[in-house]
Amino acid sequence: NQITVKGILIFLLMLALLIPTSMVESLIFEREGRKAEAFQEVSSKWGGH
Repeated sequence: NQITVKGILIFLLMLALLIPTSMVESLIFEREGRKAEAFQEVSSKWGGH
C-alpha cells in the first residue's frame, strides 16, 4: 500500500532529523555554560575581588 510506504518514509525522515536537532540543543547548552563562565570571570576581575 502506497500510503503505508509514505508513512514509513515520513517516520524515518523524522527520526533522521532528530539527530541534528539534538546536536543543536547540545551546542546551545554548551554556549550557555560558556557565557556564564565568561560573565563570572569578567565580574570577578572588574569587581575587585
